[in-house]
Amino acid sequence: MAIEVLAQREWTFGWAGISGAIEKPYSGKLTKCVLDGIVFYVRENLHHNQFLSNSGVGVAIKSGKKVGIEILQLCAPPAIWVEISRAVQDADSKHRPVLKHRLFTFKWAEKEFPKENP
Repeated sequence: MAIEVLAQREWTFGWAGISGAIEKPYSGKLTKCVLDGIVFYVRENLHHNQFLSNSGVGVAIKSGKKVGIEILQLCAPPAIWVEISRAVQDADSKHRPVLKHRLFTFKWAEKEFPKENP
């Protein structure tokens, strides 16, 4: 069965400076999907190892350069996360890695797609 897109919007992300404000933000897609009746969320992001980064990485990010690998982050039920991640990677034309992120939760994603009141 194919993945069905229910909703999609842009979200911004980037490196936060000392003030806490995102400097030179990037934008990516945040997508609400369904597969076999299971709702899940996918977002585009960049992945780089912050612990091994040097000051040059911070300078590059501030100047607006993409630093890191383009990835997809998946928020799906833990019991079927692996199966959904395979389906997402197969459907992605760029074949980006699909990863988990501890802060990308259903609670966070559902706030990004508020339900329409009738």
